[in-house]
Amino acid sequence: NNGTENKTYTVSYNGMKARLPEAQEIANAVGYDTWDEDTATFDKYFYFDSKSGTRKVGYDKTQTTSSYAWLFNNLGGTSTDASSNSTCLYYGCTMAKALSGEDAYWTSTSVAGISSRAWLVDYDGFFHSNYVSYVFGVRPVITLNSSNN
Repeated sequence: NNGTENKTYTVSYNGMKARLPEAQEIANAVGYDTWDEDTATFDKYFYFDSKSGTRKVGYDKTQTTSSYAWLFNNLGGTSTDASSNSTCLYYGCTMAKALSGEDAYWTSTSVAGISSRAWLVDYDGFFHSNYVSYVFGVRPVITLNSSNN
């Protein structure tokens, strides 16, 4: 409306429910299309930007900011990495003081063949699994249907 109208938008949550993200949704969001939650064993962890177990952001001097920081913003920590004094390397680009267990969040997906472990997103853009008895945070997903109204 180019600022010409003063409208208030309200989102209706009728029939919608919050849920945890699925591991496959996280892998797809970072472009790791060959990772498969149905067959991924606990050793199939990866950093978002490298799609491997090797950290690229901060260590590769050509890449100092994660392209996927939005997935791990507000998971606590500090605003800078001590070795390079650069923001957005390890804790997303928006930091918040983490409470116990809020340096990662769970997905709804268990590790293939190990129901006692589930996949999670860590504060530094690391996707890995841990035992479900550990305390980590949650980030709900709410899917909104778009309309042209």
